[in-house]
Amino acid sequence: MRIEPLVTDSTDDAAVHVVEFLAYQLVAGSGAAFDAIMQNISLPLHAAAGVNVILSRPSLHDEDRYMLIRSFASEQSRASQLDGFYASDAWRNGPRVAIITAIETSTEWLMLMSDAAIEQLRR
Repeated sequence: MRIEPLVTDSTDDAAVHVVEFLAYQLVAGSGAAFDAIMQNISLPLHAAAGVNVILSRPSLHDEDRYMLIRSFASEQSRASQLDGFYASDAWRNGPRVAIITAIETSTEWLMLMSDAAIEQLRR
């Protein structure tokens, strides 16, 4: 089934990206520490690996719920970039254990979005 991209501008040639939404329910009381690890360790590792993070932050209503949104050029580039990121020594010997043990459940979904829609998410 083909999903039409969310496009917020009127140009037909707007770039369309695969946008991954990850919603985490964290172990009770771990939200502040999880956010600190994400901001100070994981996000710099994402950037070094070329992974485009659009948003990474806790929910306004519950600090133990967290959202990570990342953008990729295609589904193939998503798979390739994430395989490389998660196989890296920097991830495996860095924040991996602390992040994984803080996540109680996670939900993942993908959408196609234009550059303009992605910029709206960054705000």
